[in-house]
Amino acid sequence: DKIVALAAHNGFLIVFGRNNIAIYSNPIDVTLLTLQDYIPNVGCVARDSVQNTGTDIIFLSDGGVRSLQRVIQEKSLPMRDVSKNVRDDLMNNVASETATNIRSIYYERDAFYLLALPTTKFVYCFDMRAPLQDGSARATTWTGIEPRSFIVTNTKDLYIGKPEYIVTG
Repeated sequence: DKIVALAAHNGFLIVFGRNNIAIYSNPIDVTLLTLQDYIPNVGCVARDSVQNTGTDIIFLSDGGVRSLQRVIQEKSLPMRDVSKNVRDDLMNNVASETATNIRSIYYERDAFYLLALPTTKFVYCFDMRAPLQDGSARATTWTGIEPRSFIVTNTKDLYIGKPEYIVTG
């Protein structure tokens, strides 16, 4: 499997492959590094889609935006699909994208996850405050802002990078 992204969460090193996820314990001392869990048939589409929320890791898979915490808890399909309510449109738009151009951010102050798809010029906004009854998140799409990058500063301000200027969120 091709490694797409790495993340750290709760003392674990998470290796996101294109088709699988490996979770290692003891990442500080490589002599003690141990495969803790392996999640087959769930991978990550784009490196910059991976965001740590503090209590979870959200990422874009072939089946939509997923919650790693739920994947680990369930260890079987169906998993928590954060994007369930917009999955078909989202995945049609993702199919038009170059994975290296996809960007995301988690904004803790307002508890939302943004996923920018530059080719289709859509930004998906997932409200992560409270899952809906089916486990998905409330979702909206934004058009017309066409971000190239996102950053949250130490003072908890969100900035959106666009060609030739920066927008505050």
